[in-house]
Parts: sequence; structure tokens; C-alpha cells
Amino acid sequence: MLMSQALTSQNPKDREVALARFFSPSIYKDIATRGKSSAFSRLAEQCGIFSQGSIGNVADAFEFAFRELKRGNRSEYIYKAVLAQKTVLGVHNLNTATLLSEFRAGSSKADIVVVNGTTTVYEVKSERDKLSRLPSQISDYLNVFGKVNVIVADKHIEYAEKVLPEIVGILSLTKRNQISIIRQGLDNSSNVQSLSIFNSLSLNEASKVLVELGIRVPVVPNTQLYSELAKIFEDLPGKVVHEASVKVLRGSRSQTHLRDFLAELPQSLKVNALTTPVRVRDRSRVLKTLDLPIETAKKWI
Repeated sequence: MLMSQALTSQNPKDREVALARFFSPSIYKDIATRGKSSAFSRLAEQCGIFSQGSIGNVADAFEFAFRELKRGNRSEYIYKAVLAQKTVLGVHNLNTATLLSEFRAGSSKADIVVVNGTTTVYEVKSERDKLSRLPSQISDYLNVFGKVNVIVADKHIEYAEKVLPEIVGILSLTKRNQISIIRQGLDNSSNVQSLSIFNSLSLNEASKVLVELGIRVPVVPNTQLYSELAKIFEDLPGKVVHEASVKVLRGSRSQTHLRDFLAELPQSLKVNALTTPVRVRDRSRVLKTLDLPIETAKKWI
């Protein structure tokens, strides 16, 4: 039996894992920098995508994999895609909001953070995820973000309601890939900790926060800058630091430059573009590669 047949008919879990790998940062970066990806072609062969008559070009293959991923045990990527569509690509826009991924907060890394008038974090717990780390992650987030939400698979709702503080919002992703609000999150900006926010920023961003607050940035050697800044932040009110950090992050991590590029990408790859930065000159290579006939991609193996 061919590998594609085995994965499509006998090993649905293996196929789901393979389909999720289509949207890994490494494949996206390969396409951006090299105009091809052998990993993409191997996965397409394994998942039976090359045998689909409806696949005309590389973009079609990504869209097919994306549609398949929306069924059954959805990957984290699907959750992020829906969140991106409903936030910075929907309710808000890139002129007023920024989407950050893997944003550091304490010992955790937040799945999705939307920065607009506040900072709103979304921790994803998909059908494939375990929840053992969720309480500690939420504890970290409550020290940093103005609003804290989890978006979970249906099977995790009961546990989330049981262990999470009332201030934390609980969302679910329906079978139709719509976001359902189980519990509305509350404003957390009065509870954030200045030093925790400081440790989530780059030193350059932290310095800009002080400037925003009218505080002189210490002139010291780079080796001493962290400790000197930490001393200042430790004595500042958390809510004030949070408000200033929102302004700084909207400037330092603005994604307005991605607007035209995103408009030309298929829906399946918009999250990759938002969360995996590539050089400006590589964006045209991404678009050209997506237009390549699927027969060309078969030769990348």
C-alpha cells in the first residue's frame, strides 16, 4: 500500500500531524528564502494531496491542507487562524492592532497576544493539548496582560471553568470553527505587575516606556542596563506601566507593513505571515512560489 493511502485511510492521527506540519515556520521560511521546500513536497505526497485533481498550484495545496485540518482534532494553527481572522483581520485592523505570537510572560510563552487599546492574551488548548500547565500559564499572564482568555476545545471547557479565576475569559472553538464565548473575561489591568511587564519587553522597548512616562533612562554600560531599568520599573505602578507599554508595543511591533502582502495571501497562510516575519524582499518570492504549478512542487522532493 502506498504511504499516501496508508495515511489517508488507516492512520488519521498521523495524517493530522502531517497536515499540521504544512504550516510550520520552517516550511514557510523555506518558501520565502529558497522558493521551494522539500518538506512541503514530502508531506503533500504522504497526505495524498498530489493525487487530488483540484490542486492546480502550491497555494491550492496549502488551502486543501487547511480545510482538512479544520475537521476532527484541530491543531493549534487552526485556533490561531480563527483568532487572527476575528481580531486583527476582522474586528480590528492592522492600523489599530498588532498580533504577537510566542510572547514571553514569566516562564510562559503566550500563543496569541493582540495589542490595541490594551493587551489581550489568548492561550490555546486544542483537542490535542493537555491542560496540566494551564494554571501556571494563566498565573504568568495575569501579571502581564490587560485581559486574559483561554480558547479551548469542547472537552476542556469543564476543567477550565473549574480551575481558572473568574477574571479569565473562556472561549471555545465550535465544530463550525466559530468562536463561542463561554465566560466573558474581565479587565485585569489593575492587577498587572510592573517588573513582570518589564521582563516581557526588550531593553529598547523598556527604555521607550520610561520615556513615555517622562522618566530619564539611566546612562550606564549595556552590561548594567538591565539591572538599572529593573530597579526603576519595580517602583512604578503596574497599571501605568501597562498603559505605556501598550503605546510602545503598537509602535515597535506594528504590522501595518504587512497589509498589502496579507491581502494577496491565501487564507491558510495569513497566520504564518503575521507570526513568522520574513524580509520584505522575500515576500514576492512567497507569492511567486504559491503560484507555481503543483507539478513543479512534486520535483522538490
